[in-house]
Amino acid sequence: MTISVETLLIAGILCFYLFDSAILLYSNEIVITEHKGRFFASTGSNLQIRGRYFYMPGPHTPHHALFKGSWTWNDLGSGKEFVPHLLHFTEALAVSKKACLLLAFLLLVALPVLLLSSASPLLLLVLLGLVYLSIAVAVYSCWTRRLDLELTKRDVALLAAEAFCCPPFAINLVRKLCQKRGLRQDALTLAERLMPATRRSPLLAAVEGRAQLNIDFEDVSSARYEEMIRFRSRVQERQS
Repeated sequence: MTISVETLLIAGILCFYLFDSAILLYSNEIVITEHKGRFFASTGSNLQIRGRYFYMPGPHTPHHALFKGSWTWNDLGSGKEFVPHLLHFTEALAVSKKACLLLAFLLLVALPVLLLSSASPLLLLVLLGLVYLSIAVAVYSCWTRRLDLELTKRDVALLAAEAFCCPPFAINLVRKLCQKRGLRQDALTLAERLMPATRRSPLLAAVEGRAQLNIDFEDVSSARYEEMIRFRSRVQERQS
């Protein structure tokens, strides 16, 4: 069976996007996502790749802010993130969020429909123009809000170069900006501060399970083993 060029192109765009979206988490890392002022957290899946845990953000939510953070086994609660600053950062992403969502629609929905329906070259050209216009809007927003987004001019130039050279990567622009900023506090404590109790309990249970896995593979005579035991106890206390 012969696979058409159009099908290969669609598959290539999707693979580039998903490859760029995938995140590998160390055992002491979580991701915190934000949408409309609500925060969620995850320890990733149980699938391990080279000792790290695989996490795939929702392919349909490239406009959600996504931060990756960690904690230290012996210093739970280090650092202090000023939440209003974090919210100000996510608000500064407003235009980029809309541009990334539009870009995802154009590349992952509209383009496949046009290609598979043998649309006219003019329609494809218009769609291509909209794709690059969306990228230009997102990049321009990053430039005008670069102080709020804690970017240098060089940072914006590098983001623009990647986005224009590979549009599927541009869909993840919001996620890239968030991961570049990072978090100013250990991620677990921050997640607890940002989320209601109904979402904290499952997260703490997942973290406790992750800690137990590390304990099971650690030498009982090592200092790290004792640190992990104490960490697990603190997590259990937070669940009660």
